[in-house]
Amino acid sequence: MSFFLDDTKTAKIRSDLIDVHEYLSHTYTLIRIPKTGSESVSTALFDVLTPISGEDLDCSYRYRPSKDFLWWDHYSAIFCKQTLGDDTWNKAFNISVVRNPWARLYSLWKYAWCSNALRVDEGLEPDPSDAEVAKLSFEDWVMQGCVYPQFNHQHQKIVFPENSVTSQAGWLCDEDGNYIVDFISRLEEMDTVGIPAFKKLFGDRFALPEVKINATAHPGEYMSHYKPHMIQRVFEMCGDDIERFKYKFDGICEPGWVYLNE
Repeated sequence: MSFFLDDTKTAKIRSDLIDVHEYLSHTYTLIRIPKTGSESVSTALFDVLTPISGEDLDCSYRYRPSKDFLWWDHYSAIFCKQTLGDDTWNKAFNISVVRNPWARLYSLWKYAWCSNALRVDEGLEPDPSDAEVAKLSFEDWVMQGCVYPQFNHQHQKIVFPENSVTSQAGWLCDEDGNYIVDFISRLEEMDTVGIPAFKKLFGDRFALPEVKINATAHPGEYMSHYKPHMIQRVFEMCGDDIERFKYKFDGICEPGWVYLNE
């Protein structure tokens, strides 16, 4: 297949994705959208991190791998379907989690800002991509269109959707904007909707870690960092997501919403 004739890094990603999917007996595919709690969901699904015996679970470094490999990373549904092939993709149950766009964008900006600050505090050379975002205030970053250099590496142009920052639907849909996944839950309703659904699908072994993995912001923190013109700017950039996934600035619309391809 011609799509295998890509760069070495992408070819390795494809190979690893196929290997992990085979290990899972092609049961499911998790589409991990950045900053939607995907690392915690991966932990629950793959059971790859185990609490260290005798330690208090008060920070994420107290977990350690319990298998020889970790889950796959952030890959679009289109990329996964192309890599696995239609038959394997259609055999699996393909799932994802989405998040309030205003909260997600704040979390992306803060992640870059915190990463840059940590490297500076430790006397390390700043990562140019993090530094590019961190030099802007959150307001300036939003109003300038949420440019995110971390997502512009060569291989990400293949494994990410075209609009990877401001469109979550782009991670889950085909070129015509139609979902090619089977199930979508909202992060804000993981306790009431997502976890019960995942337990029905994968059994009671599905349990999110007590400590959020790779968390950037506290629930609701984003709201105090928006001004009215910023709220409107995000509505303009993420209007499709807001409508598809039933969000409003300060929360969700239609409690209990999920997408299920029946």
